[in-house]
Amino acid sequence: MSRLAGVVALPAVLTVLGLSACSVEVSVGSTIGKDEVAEQAMGVLSEKGQRPKDVTCPEDVDAEVDAKTTCTATAEDGTEYDVNVTVTEVGDNDRAKLDVVARDAPATGEIDKAGLEQAAGQMLSQQLRRDVGTVSCPESVAAEVGAQTRCVLTNPQGTRFGVTIRVTEADPESGNVNIYAKVDGQPLEGEL
Repeated sequence: MSRLAGVVALPAVLTVLGLSACSVEVSVGSTIGKDEVAEQAMGVLSEKGQRPKDVTCPEDVDAEVDAKTTCTATAEDGTEYDVNVTVTEVGDNDRAKLDVVARDAPATGEIDKAGLEQAAGQMLSQQLRRDVGTVSCPESVAAEVGAQTRCVLTNPQGTRFGVTIRVTEADPESGNVNIYAKVDGQPLEGEL
């Protein structure tokens, strides 16, 4: 029977907020309208999990490489933060690529499933100094102290262990969230 001897619980730090960057392609003429820029920025931020209530941009942007504007995003709680938009490419087919970067965005309120799985897998592997396999979680977890979820660690041999992941600290100022992962001492039997 395969075991993960010595693994009881491990802390990790995740960052839930900070910079959020992505590129998007839009149709353009000689300028990109401020409403189009705001709509594209809203889409990028929403895809990144920030889901602002509103994004406003002060002006149209010239359809030239390195043209920039700073928009304002408003979070659900009313907090405002800057969103820098830069034209990175203009094609012959009236298409332009925009780079959208949110600075000092508020925490999304949750640690997404993929980030949770990656952080838990990395911290377990680092602690044991070997590949422990993959961690699969059924859901995101709230970025607040006491929030927890149950995940499954599947080791390289295919043996599955239950893992309880709990948020132990959440600092809205820095966006850091500490998590604590506890691996069950016995393999799972059946489905979780």
